[in-house]
Amino acid sequence: MARILALIMNNRILAMTAISVTLSLNACTTHRTAQFGDFAKAGAEYADAMSSLTAEAGNTAIDTDSDILLLMRERLSRPERQQHYREHTSALKGLLAQQQELKRHTILLKNYFLTLARMAGSDTPERLGKEARRLAESISALSAGMGNASSGNSAIAASAGTVTPLVVAAFRQKALEEELRSNGPTIERELELQQAALQAISGQMRADIAASAGIQEYALVMKPYDANLPIPENWKISRRQLFETNRTIESIDAAAAAAGKLRKSFRALAEGTLTVSDLDDLLHDIDAIGGLLAHQKRG
Repeated sequence: MARILALIMNNRILAMTAISVTLSLNACTTHRTAQFGDFAKAGAEYADAMSSLTAEAGNTAIDTDSDILLLMRERLSRPERQQHYREHTSALKGLLAQQQELKRHTILLKNYFLTLARMAGSDTPERLGKEARRLAESISALSAGMGNASSGNSAIAASAGTVTPLVVAAFRQKALEEELRSNGPTIERELELQQAALQAISGQMRADIAASAGIQEYALVMKPYDANLPIPENWKISRRQLFETNRTIESIDAAAAAAGKLRKSFRALAEGTLTVSDLDDLLHDIDAIGGLLAHQKRG
């Protein structure tokens, strides 16, 4: 009888252990699934900030180009001015068209992240899986067109390195897991292209802001100071704004880091290793983009 009771107790302990392990695994997979909502929110904030930054980069490029045209105007004959203006306008239109393509690419990524979050919380994720696949295909097709559109975009594509294989974790929603196995590597590649694009935009903004600041320093600060005429009333304000421009350039570097952390966070999300700290770091850099834009508008 004692042996029978001991056997029963051993079996019961084994059963309880199995139940405990199962509950622990379920809790773990449920936690990882819930992270898709947090990541989607961060991804949406990134996309909105990136779209605003792209628009601001376009405005900065237009202003800088206008400063250059005005600077060169006095040195050119009338026919030369017309040719110079047409060349600058054509190049500027090409740049703005590229930026619009990038903006559409960013919006598609945002919708993909939101669809993944809906899949993670849905009882019927298969239907949403079709939408996720459609978005992934659209993102890939758009980036392929962007890469072929110009040498500038080709350079962005070439700067993106080779992504190591993505090891997708097990999730409660099997449709979500299958989607990540199927299109996760593609999305990570697209995020790497986003990172390269944002670095290019930041570099262009840095150059444009520095060039415009140099022209304005000469026209609004140095030239009036050197002339034998009364100093304009707004001379001190103009000089102070030039020093503020330096702080704007410094903040661009922090903004450029956001896309890289978004890509790393997506990989960690798919592999089941995403932490709260990862999301906090990402949101910090997204906030840096907002700070840059706010400073630009004040300037």
